[in-house]
Amino acid sequence: MGFWNFRKAKREESARERIARARIILSNARAHPDFCCDVCGPYGHYHYSCRNAARFAIKGLLIFRGRQFEEPAIGLKSLTTLAFEGLPDRDRCLATVNRLLAYLPGFDFRDEAPTQAMLDDTFLLAEEIIVIVTSVLPAK
Repeated sequence: MGFWNFRKAKREESARERIARARIILSNARAHPDFCCDVCGPYGHYHYSCRNAARFAIKGLLIFRGRQFEEPAIGLKSLTTLAFEGLPDRDRCLATVNRLLAYLPGFDFRDEAPTQAMLDDTFLLAEEIIVIVTSVLPAK
C-alpha cells in the first residue's frame, strides 16, 4: 500500500512543479509583453507564453491523474479534454481554452500591436486555466 501512496505523492509533486513553472512563464510574459523575435514579431511571444503556461498547468493535471499523453503532437484542446475527462470543471476549462485560442489571430498582426485589452484578457484567461487546474488538486 505504501508504494501506491508514494507514487501518488510523486505525481502530485510533479503536478505542482508544473503549475509553479506555468506561473513563472506567465509572470515573465507579464513583465515583458513586447518581447519578440524574427519569427513571431511583436507580441507573438506574449500569446505563446500565455498558451504555454496553460499547457504546462494542464499537463500537470494529466501527470497527477496518471494519464498518458503524446509530446508535442497533441493540441491544447485535446490535452484539456483528456485531463478533465470525468471532472466537473471540464466544460469551464474547455470554454476558457477556446477563448484563449480565439485571440491567436490578433497576435499575428506584424504592423500593429494588439490592444491592451487583448493583452490583459489573454493573461487573465491563462491565469484562470491555472486556477482551474489547481482547484482539482488536493488541498495543500
